[in-house]
Amino acid sequence: MLTVGVLGAGAIAPPYYMALSAWPQLRFVACSSKGMDSARAAGERYGVPAVPFSDMLADPAIDVIVNLTPIQAHYETSRRILSAGKHLYSEKPLAQTVEQARELMALAEAEGLRIGCAPDTFFGCAHQEARAAIDEGAIGRPVGGALFLGGGGCDAWHPYPEPFYAKGAGPVADHAPYYLTQLVNLLGPVASVMGTGSRPSPIRTLGHRSRVGETIETEVDTTAVALLEMRGGQLVTLAMSWDMGPHARTPIDIYGSGGSLQNPDPNWSDGPVRVIGANGLVQERDASGRCFSRPTMITFQGNPVAYYRLCGLADMADAIAQGRPHRASAELAFHVLEVIEAVRLSAESGSRIAIRSSCERPAPIGDDITGAATIKPLGEELLDARTLL
Repeated sequence: MLTVGVLGAGAIAPPYYMALSAWPQLRFVACSSKGMDSARAAGERYGVPAVPFSDMLADPAIDVIVNLTPIQAHYETSRRILSAGKHLYSEKPLAQTVEQARELMALAEAEGLRIGCAPDTFFGCAHQEARAAIDEGAIGRPVGGALFLGGGGCDAWHPYPEPFYAKGAGPVADHAPYYLTQLVNLLGPVASVMGTGSRPSPIRTLGHRSRVGETIETEVDTTAVALLEMRGGQLVTLAMSWDMGPHARTPIDIYGSGGSLQNPDPNWSDGPVRVIGANGLVQERDASGRCFSRPTMITFQGNPVAYYRLCGLADMADAIAQGRPHRASAELAFHVLEVIEAVRLSAESGSRIAIRSSCERPAPIGDDITGAATIKPLGEELLDARTLL
């Protein structure tokens, strides 16, 4: 069992805090936040002490700290966590830059510590079933694919959308970790990237009730397209936009010599997995046998979705006890971060960017993870992300 402290008590924190009580290999003992008011409120709600970050770092009883701070604070806070001799589990991405992430990994190695990093949605039944379909040869030899996300961005509903449109942010930085992590789970690592981007709406008009009609200027491309060459030879397109209306594209398609695979939204843990065979018939695969625990069902933007949280950290706890690698690893997070950075660099330079890092495909989910109890229904706490704001 790992004793866990959590740094950060913002909008992303409630599902983490609730999930901690569901995993038998994790014991939630403390929380902290920058101003401490949000930590005190969270601590009272979830029955744990709220303590200053410095006290959490100094507490010898805490084994690992979950870092839920904003991305701009990831590197400095994570460096302090590792320097204090604590394992680290970070919200995505691991850091703002590849160089920062490389320093964190070097520090963890020098101290004999583990780094885990979200997203861990690829542990979910649907994404594991998609992996099994490819490994079983259900679509023949994979030859290519497409990753797609399109929408209007968060300026229409978020009260403070500025960080999402600041330098280093944008749709690729915010969403691609989910898509790329599942892509690596399906096909392995990326070899090179060629990308481009645009800003169709550089001035964004806010829609949140507290700021209706205000405008902000975006500092990043809000539509980006890239060609990913995989180390296995497949060519995969990545397209992400915050400038679009409704569409009917599948989040992830993998094309094979004998058929195609449709993978559901990697932001969540479940959804339909469909194989289109050589005869053109569509088969929806049963993913229920891939579940190592019972997922919580929540409603997000009107749709029921399955939701695991902290399965990556639970796996890391089991991996430490069993002396094996954990799946939501620093190497995987680093590789994904390098690909994201390469999309931006390629768009700026017009050149193909070689990806220097590599990583292993995470091992399929097996019985080496201690399953969780069902997390209590999130109900009023997370019916829709917008209700938190």
